[in-house]
Amino acid sequence: MDACCFEYPFVLILDTLCPVTFSDVDAACRPLYDIVNPKNVDAIFSSFPGGFIKVIKAPGEASTKNQLINNAASMAQYFNTLSTNLRKIQEDANNEIKDAVEQINSYAQNIASLNRQINQIEANYGDANDLRDKRNALIDDLAQIVNVSINEEDIGNGLTDFRVSINGQTLVAGYDYNKLYTEARADKRNASDAAALYDVKWESGQNFNLYSPSLGGQMKALVDIRDGCNGEFEQYKVDENGDYILDSDGNKVLESVLRNCLLYTSDA
Repeated sequence: MDACCFEYPFVLILDTLCPVTFSDVDAACRPLYDIVNPKNVDAIFSSFPGGFIKVIKAPGEASTKNQLINNAASMAQYFNTLSTNLRKIQEDANNEIKDAVEQINSYAQNIASLNRQINQIEANYGDANDLRDKRNALIDDLAQIVNVSINEEDIGNGLTDFRVSINGQTLVAGYDYNKLYTEARADKRNASDAAALYDVKWESGQNFNLYSPSLGGQMKALVDIRDGCNGEFEQYKVDENGDYILDSDGNKVLESVLRNCLLYTSDA
């Protein structure tokens, strides 16, 4: 997971180039900035080899041995703290993905309701501009979360069919809308992941592709933070029978597998 190097993509939405900012993600990562500061990392690692050399040169000196032990303890604490903070960032991003899904559903419900109200007014030759402005504001809010496309067609008698798609799939169709939901994964996508990270699915049964290159918005930012892997995955090694390979201490053996994270999809 990339803790400190974020991309700030631009998303083309409704013919407007909109910058995506991730202040919440940035705030979540701030505890890591001091930890991964090169000066702090150098201070921890540079002292460790020197401690070995001192012990080799003066094996009978208790002070050099104690210093080496202290240096090793500092290094262990560094990695434990880094691991804890990275895990918290992943879990926080996971919870924010769930919040984003709930917000998308809320916007979809409100847009569908406005579609009905607008048609009822305009079918009777009324002015629904205020409601149209309200709907446009909801579309703008939705576009901050995920990439959006809209289509409005005249279907006669003063009525229109207004549709909203996200990530290439229909979210709102006239007066109806499709809901998303989150489902905890039974199996980890990456061996070092926190347990029960969320997949996003449509209630219709369709899969929502979190790893689509066109996803965009805050959702893409959160997925990149939670699942980012620089093209490499850790997984447990298995033998030809599909059984886990264990080391001499009975622990499962890990292996790294190169994979394009952003284009990877799962049917599970």
